[in-house]
Amino acid sequence: MAGLSAPAWQAVLLLAASQDQTAAAVMTALRRGSIDADAALDEAEQHGVVVRDRGALGFRHPLLRTAAWRLAQPAQRRAAHQALADALPGAAARTIRTWHLAEAASGPDDALAGELVAVANQGRARRGFAAASAALERSAVLTTDPGEAAERLADAVTDAFLAGDVSFRLA
Repeated sequence: MAGLSAPAWQAVLLLAASQDQTAAAVMTALRRGSIDADAALDEAEQHGVVVRDRGALGFRHPLLRTAAWRLAQPAQRRAAHQALADALPGAAARTIRTWHLAEAASGPDDALAGELVAVANQGRARRGFAAASAALERSAVLTTDPGEAAERLADAVTDAFLAGDVSFRLA
């Protein structure tokens, strides 16, 4: 990865931040950043970092995702999440966009914390208690009111327990 150009590195970082294997959000985020998405991804593929296959985009090996993420500075990680959030349109992408915005946040944000509570409530029914617990835990971190943050953490612990995580630890 050290030999990648800045645009190819940006492509790799966006892919590392992405939550799925589809290329659409990564391609859109690159284009919005005035980067030739195809050229950047071609370079990353030529260096053996990424693999493209029929609209899917992934790392050649899972450890490359981890390595890319660890090489990135915190500000680069937040910027990648913000770029992906901006690239995700419509109500269908609300949950993923909200998660990217939460990861892009550098400080408390009560409105975003409220969005995460809504995601948790939806997630509980669709994706299960573990997803709801994760959303509530992140929501608590973004909440400015200590009492409300404590309630959200308590709800996160309850959902984690219901998901079978009896060793729940707060980050």
